[in-house]
Amino acid sequence: MTIVEPLPVSGYGKANWTDYSNYWREGDAEWLMERAILRYQTPAARTADWPTPKFGQITYNEQSVALGGGLYADRPEMWSKQHNAWVPLLMIANIMGTKDDAAGVGLAHKLAGGKGVVFEPARTVLDNPIYVMGGVLTVDATGLTIKTGAKTVKLTTDATSLVSDSPISATALSTGGALTAVSATLSGSLTVANITLSGTLGGGVLNGTSGTIGGVAHASNKATASAGFDSQSGSFYGDGSSAIMRHSARTGSYVQVAQGNINFHGGGYTDVYNQMRIFGGQSIQYIRSDGVHTGYFAPTFWGDPGVGNVPEGSIMMQ
Repeated sequence: MTIVEPLPVSGYGKANWTDYSNYWREGDAEWLMERAILRYQTPAARTADWPTPKFGQITYNEQSVALGGGLYADRPEMWSKQHNAWVPLLMIANIMGTKDDAAGVGLAHKLAGGKGVVFEPARTVLDNPIYVMGGVLTVDATGLTIKTGAKTVKLTTDATSLVSDSPISATALSTGGALTAVSATLSGSLTVANITLSGTLGGGVLNGTSGTIGGVAHASNKATASAGFDSQSGSFYGDGSSAIMRHSARTGSYVQVAQGNINFHGGGYTDVYNQMRIFGGQSIQYIRSDGVHTGYFAPTFWGDPGVGNVPEGSIMMQ
């Protein structure tokens, strides 16, 4: 009778027993035991039994083991020929499958109420908040939070816009529509089709060929305001046919410039602190309130008598 060794010489593959009664040996039992999953309470107990484990051998380890910053226990481990060490096999007790069909495959923590990640054919869906690098990026139902420096910024949306709870600093800003801001600080140039401000525009230079700011229209290198312009105690405005300059209270005396006349209105005095000259044969005339012409002063020029010949306070006629 020819005796054939039932165990593969290479250590790979399966055994081939032909007569379990006559050819069952201790080596056969150990061969099977090496390929079974044996249970150990501690790695030390396993090492005592297997000082030189065989490649691919799998055991169960009950003791907690520090790995990757956490404690892992109650897991199967395999002896790796490549690492020359026992390595854990993938077995995550708290992961559950939420779906597994043609539409997608879902995974979730067993305490997350089914929320987790779903791998669909054309996309990956996450329906749980995302927390990246200790809060550098956080996405949840309240918005997107970014923190790469000292400042934390949250981005949200309203019915029409993307909303940031912090100022935005950018080397360039481009917009194809309206730019609306409560507050904006620009260190460079700004070119947009329309700007709506509810706050203050300060600093820098605003260049444009036309536009309107607070009722003041700018076009053709001039500014137009129907209500006029005020500066401290002065007011300048038009009444439809002339220009008027007066106190900012817009009461009392004023100067009116029409297309052909300059008129002084109101009570008080008109003081002249330098020379008043009349050219072209024009005169100084007095007309009463009823329109009657009562007098005039019409000097003619015969030559300058010199300052020394005209004492202060004198009226000279030539």
